[in-house]
Amino acid sequence: MRVGIYETNLSNKFSIFHALEYLNLEARIIKDANELENDELLILPGVGNFSKLIKSLEQREQIDILKDKAKSGQRILGICLGMQILFSTSEEGDSRGLDVISGVVKNLDNRFLGHNIKTPNIGWRETFFQNEYFEKYNNNYFYFVHQFEVVPENKDNILSYSKIQKFNVVSSIIEKSNMKNIYGIQFHPEKSGLKGIEFLNDLIQHIDTD
Repeated sequence: MRVGIYETNLSNKFSIFHALEYLNLEARIIKDANELENDELLILPGVGNFSKLIKSLEQREQIDILKDKAKSGQRILGICLGMQILFSTSEEGDSRGLDVISGVVKNLDNRFLGHNIKTPNIGWRETFFQNEYFEKYNNNYFYFVHQFEVVPENKDNILSYSKIQKFNVVSSIIEKSNMKNIYGIQFHPEKSGLKGIEFLNDLIQHIDTD
């Protein structure tokens, strides 16, 4: 599968590009979603602020293009902030997202209030998948860096959780209700060692055949 890595100007695009290179996948960095071919996977990377990224997309007139791509069946994989902007709204700047997945992005501080848990959530977390295809990755640790968590309206969209003490935090999603071409990962597979690279490869192959 060919991959287009979207230039968000707030991204970890080069680490993702090198991970795809390692997997011998054809990848390129694009600045306009209209450049995508139908058979390409669009990866939305991102490290930074939700409202700042949305504002950047608005200024570049990319919001409607990305929404139309999602509705037309374009396969999309969001990573970290790139996943969060797929949701309806975020508490980070009280901003609207692309709204291709119904749900909200919430501040972890509100859920951890009264518990001795430091935020942002930075480090390696044990992860549990709810899909047979990815069960082999259960109990593996992946690398996270985030202050906000996604809360899908449809719980069937949750592909995996990570554990933070007694709390389950959504760590990956698949859109199942309307579009089956949208995926998201909260952790950074490209920064999660060989197991993360293996998972990224399996996920891309799964998306290619789904």
